[in-house]
Amino acid sequence: MMPMLYAAAWDLCRRGILRPGVESYLAQATADGASGNGYSITPFGEVWLAEAESDDFVPTEPERFGEMLAHYQK
Repeated sequence: MMPMLYAAAWDLCRRGILRPGVESYLAQATADGASGNGYSITPFGEVWLAEAESDDFVPTEPERFGEMLAHYQK
């Protein structure tokens, strides 16, 4: 796996969407033979994925977003 993929997976783990580890009991290794490459979706992650389409857009650059809306001010 690439380092940026590990970083993204870890961020999803920190948010409670994924958990590192095996997929199921007695499935101690992934297809590549490593036991450290597995991730599982948590119960919260299943809900999060199911509701993903209804998430609202949250601007990360409020100044730019304000500029985009400025001409609708009136």
